[in-house]
Amino acid sequence: MRFGKELKDLQLSDIQFLIDEKIDESQNLEYKQPTQDPQKDCDNIAEVIASFLNTDGGIIVYGISEKKDKEHRYPDKIMWSIFTKERLENLLVSRIQPWNEKIRIHRIENKGNPQEGIFIIEAPRSNNPPHMSNHVYHQRLNFQTKAMEHESVYRAFQTSWIRRRDISKNVIEPLYSEIKSNCGCIRNYRGTLSRKYDIVVENRSYLYDQLGSLIRHKIDEFYDKLEKYSSILCEVRKLTSRMINEELCRVKPDLKDFIRQHINEELFQINLSSKDVSGNIQTRKELYIEDILMKKRSLKKYLQSLFPFEKIIEIKPIIVTPRTELSKSELKDFWEGIKLQAKQNKIYLLMWKERSELLLLGKRILKEMKG
Repeated sequence: MRFGKELKDLQLSDIQFLIDEKIDESQNLEYKQPTQDPQKDCDNIAEVIASFLNTDGGIIVYGISEKKDKEHRYPDKIMWSIFTKERLENLLVSRIQPWNEKIRIHRIENKGNPQEGIFIIEAPRSNNPPHMSNHVYHQRLNFQTKAMEHESVYRAFQTSWIRRRDISKNVIEPLYSEIKSNCGCIRNYRGTLSRKYDIVVENRSYLYDQLGSLIRHKIDEFYDKLEKYSSILCEVRKLTSRMINEELCRVKPDLKDFIRQHINEELFQINLSSKDVSGNIQTRKELYIEDILMKKRSLKKYLQSLFPFEKIIEIKPIIVTPRTELSKSELKDFWEGIKLQAKQNKIYLLMWKERSELLLLGKRILKEMKG
């Protein structure tokens, strides 16, 4: 009935084609004529929608009269409705339990009177049947909408329960744990893996496709952004070593030639000595500073956060090869310079932006999946 078009692209000429060609009602096509009782109209439409959801899906044209004979029901003429799309949808939502988000409504406006329209309502086969309308379960049977027998309702619930169990076990649980783990990595500026998502999408697609389209869209967006973020993070780490060495050239000009020859290597580190609560001197720790820049932390606070139960007694910033120590003033000058570079660097700014958006999106997904 859609003539190879998207629902939103259907026009009045397509409806007229149904009339001219006397396209009969079928298992998946129903015509509905507006009456003087819009509430009753919505009751009838809701029953047909539920029957489509519970069977093989279908389309309702609301705004067309019918001719009937012994074997056929075909469209006769256009009869405009005065419903707005919003009002019709609200009335249908209140009549169908549970509502299915894949139900779509398209309104074709009467150009001679914009207040009037014809509605094409598409209700695909549901992945979560059965659906009830007006407190009764309906199904599509022999081109008609009929109340479901007890056995049919029982089988529909049983099938739906098995499907939901499979979706939970094979889709929701693995993706929830992976997205949660990835969010932890993102917070700590670490690389991530997405193997479970690939397995689900490639090998469990028949189950993954049965998730709601909104949550599925968010999950797909999360992994698309995650791939982009991981690439940016890799660039940032490569860039950071170069930025650090450029600053070292500035504060240690006598070592410029050597540093330039090793511009992409990790030449700078901090040697740290500390004392524990018992007063024992801890073994010297060698730290690199890339994480401090990415996390936008002050040097002192970052070091203290790594060893919250120890008192830092000595900080030695050094160039590893040739082994050269920076003075306090050189360290301060170096640190201010490197922080300024990071704040002004486009890749750093993009990394912070993508990280923030990813964490927010991941939080929303986990909340919806848990619910």
